[in-house]
Amino acid sequence: MTSDRSIGQIHDINYLIVALSTFDSPQDVKSSSALLQEAKAAVNGWVANRALKYGLPRPRPIGDSYCRDIITELRALGLLSLERKNYRLTGEGYETLALARGGKIESLRRRLIVLMLMAYHQLSDLLQRIYLASPSGEVLIPNLSSSLIRSYIGKGRELASLCAEIVRRVAPHVADDSTTMAGRLDELLPSSAPVSEKLVHSAQTAVDKYVLSTVFGGLTRNRRTLDVIVSQCNSLELVNTASMTVDVVPCRLIYLTACVSPPMSQPSYITGGAEVFLPSGARVLINRVALNDQGLNTFAMAVKDAYLHKRLDFGQARIADVRADVCRQLRISDPQFNGLMMELFRREPGKISLNYSFERITTKSSSILMDEEKAAVYNLMRINY
Repeated sequence: MTSDRSIGQIHDINYLIVALSTFDSPQDVKSSSALLQEAKAAVNGWVANRALKYGLPRPRPIGDSYCRDIITELRALGLLSLERKNYRLTGEGYETLALARGGKIESLRRRLIVLMLMAYHQLSDLLQRIYLASPSGEVLIPNLSSSLIRSYIGKGRELASLCAEIVRRVAPHVADDSTTMAGRLDELLPSSAPVSEKLVHSAQTAVDKYVLSTVFGGLTRNRRTLDVIVSQCNSLELVNTASMTVDVVPCRLIYLTACVSPPMSQPSYITGGAEVFLPSGARVLINRVALNDQGLNTFAMAVKDAYLHKRLDFGQARIADVRADVCRQLRISDPQFNGLMMELFRREPGKISLNYSFERITTKSSSILMDEEKAAVYNLMRINY
């Protein structure tokens, strides 16, 4: 079993770059306390500005503990060095920061992929486990709700059977052993059980233990750490995620958008478009839709299909819904979808109408920013072709 303490704790790699940007040059030296305060202020400022820009809920500021994790991770990646209680940029750190400040996003992402995959083997292990569990490169994790629990009071074994069937529906290669989960849910959900937040949490823990042991065996001990690993891979555009309901059960879908070869053989759903070579000799192949006529035509057709499927009564579709379908179909990241949509809109603005309506927004359902200069934000779309 892997120790969770050896796993990176920062879910969004942008935090690492923002904290790194508090340094001006390789000669810049900061004490531990100074770096802690400067990095915390920089990250909180960046998060607040992003929330305002995209219409996200007001974020909760990070504290000293989480900021220390950021600094620890920068050291683990070899971007910062600590000498006599003072921090300074390493050569690798200065080159990484130069890429960020120069707007070389693709080169920056490639460098971070190399650094993070070499520092944390759990990231490539996640890809490998999904690859081995599922011929389609997808896994589903049931996320129990209070309303679902309420409907299964007195039927714990039936709920366990349903959750196991959902997991194995897309990951048939995992072991078919839900005995422990069934026993625990049967114990938790007798006929007289009142539904409480504690009960839902306990039931979810039983389901998580089943998923962690059968699909992700040996990767981590708990769901929280799994979520961090998934978020890091998501930030690097190695996986993507979506929320969906399967047979009345809310689920989190995780699917591959890249592969690492070896140990993986290139599956049919990873068509490539970008590749990164690791010092070990392994190759990271990442799905990309080319910014040419053929690539944009493929993307446009996928957008149209998703729009027709997700179109609401008033003739428009939520961009977040269309994005979820297109990203899964083409096996691409959310940022790539946003960039392709911007390019499609610029080339043929008459074929796509974009609008905005107020609604509660989360990070995963965020609207799409189409015009950096005007800060024009949209969350609804209509296809006119």
